[in-house]
Order: sequence, then structure tokens, then C-alpha cells
Amino acid sequence: MDISPRIQTLDALRGFALLHMMAFHFCFDYFVLFGSWGDWHTRPLTLAWQQAICCSFILLAGYCHRLSRHPGKKGLILSLAGLAITVLTAWAIPSQTVIFGILNLLGASSLLAWPWGKPVTSPPGAAPLPADDPEGKSTPGRLWAGTGLAASLGLFLLFHQILWYKLDLAWPLDRLRRQAALLPDFLTIPLGFPPPGFSSGDYFPLLPWFFLYTAGLCLHHLRPPAGQGSLKPNQAPDSPSEEAVGSLKRPFYLYCVQTLARMGRHSLLIYLLHQPFLAAAAWLLRCLPA
Repeated sequence: MDISPRIQTLDALRGFALLHMMAFHFCFDYFVLFGSWGDWHTRPLTLAWQQAICCSFILLAGYCHRLSRHPGKKGLILSLAGLAITVLTAWAIPSQTVIFGILNLLGASSLLAWPWGKPVTSPPGAAPLPADDPEGKSTPGRLWAGTGLAASLGLFLLFHQILWYKLDLAWPLDRLRRQAALLPDFLTIPLGFPPPGFSSGDYFPLLPWFFLYTAGLCLHHLRPPAGQGSLKPNQAPDSPSEEAVGSLKRPFYLYCVQTLARMGRHSLLIYLLHQPFLAAAAWLLRCLPA
């Protein structure tokens, strides 16, 4: 089956983020897990790198939500994969047990955003979308998507600042925590209100990260229609047009894009299998004589 340049571009972007993720995990294994640089992952530049990788994955997942034929099935698979990561890390590295990591977040977000995987319809009380514009590419549909994008980004930044204690909203935060304390841990941890003493090697709660997912979903709705400044959907990746590659028509560029796209199409499998190999490589490098 041919894959359009637009889909190949998304796969290549996902592969590029995957490459950065593997580089980050290798550095973590080398400097922290098998080294003596215990605060490497808490330094500002390292945190910025880690956040950029995670944000790119979540935004891309939200953007591709409506491209999935079965978002509910995808959400269940990602959630089960996240649960497997929790079990494996608890067995192999108890101090770095992953509880509600990024796979759990993407799975839960896909399930929560399941209704938005259907064709766009007008909000209640609004004028219906025209028959020749089923995806709402007209001005009203794009206006609603733009409003959703702005709201999602605003809520993401707000809750990110609140939950990381960078915004002085102590009273509502304390009230939220008191209300969350009445709920069991298996509900408060995914929401972003973990109990005292909680630790996780990789923690991405729904607040604030679900709003970044919905931002990607709205961004997908704002994309240019096919044929209007975007890549045409009926072109195969092995024979892209000048529009697909612009002025960069060198074979090496195409090879890199296609390699990244192949990685992106198998991102879940790579994510599940890459860490043991990187950890082994980092350990071997540490064992080499100086």
C-alpha cells in the first residue's frame, strides 16, 4: 500500500523524535544508571531536551488521532503496553519503576478523545457544516478548531505551572489536593495528584498532558486541505514530487527521511525493545578501561 508524503512526513517526524528519545535514554543509562553523574537528568538543558521530546510525541499523537481507524483499539494497546512497562521496570529496576508513563498517557488520551476521532460536526446550536465540507474546513469549522487549540494550549500551560508549583495558586491547588485525597490512588495518580512519597521513573499524568494531546488534535483540523499548499495524498514516498521535497532533492536527504519514516511506523515496537540494548551498550562502555 502506498503511503502519501503527508503520512510519510508524520512518520519521519515521529522517527526523529524516537531517535532523540533513544539518545536521551542512552545518556541516562551511561551517566546516571551506570555512572556517577546522579543529577544529570535534573539539569536545565537535560530537562529542556526531555520535555521537547515528550511534547513532540504527545503533539504528534494528538495530530494523528483522527488518522487512526480504530482509536479505541489503539488506546487499549498503548495502555496494555504501558502496564507491561510498569511490570518490567518494577521487576528489573525497582528504584526506577514507571507508573503511568507516556504510553499510559497516550493510551488514556486516545480513549478519552475517541469521540473526536469521528468526522467533525457543528457544535450544538451552530449552523450545520455544508455537504461539500464534511470535515469542517470552512471558516466556522476552522474557527472552532482554532478556539480549541488556543484553549488546549492555555489549559496545558496553566496546569503545568500549577502542578509544578511555579504558579502561586496555593488555595485552589490545596483544595484540589484535598478533594483528590478522598479518591483511591489508582484514580489520583493518572489525574496528576499522586499520594505523598510517590515516585516514578517516567510520570505523565492527564493533567496537564492531555491538553497537549487535544492541542495536536485541533492542529490536525487546521491543516491545509490537500492540494492547497500541502502535500498531495496520492503520491508514493519512493517518488515524491518537487512539492514534497522542495529544493532538497538529494538522495541522501530522501534516504534519511525514508529511514526515519520506517522507524516512525514501528515506534511502539522500538519503544518497547530499545532500552535493554541501550542499557547493555552503556554498561559495556562503562566497563571499558579508561
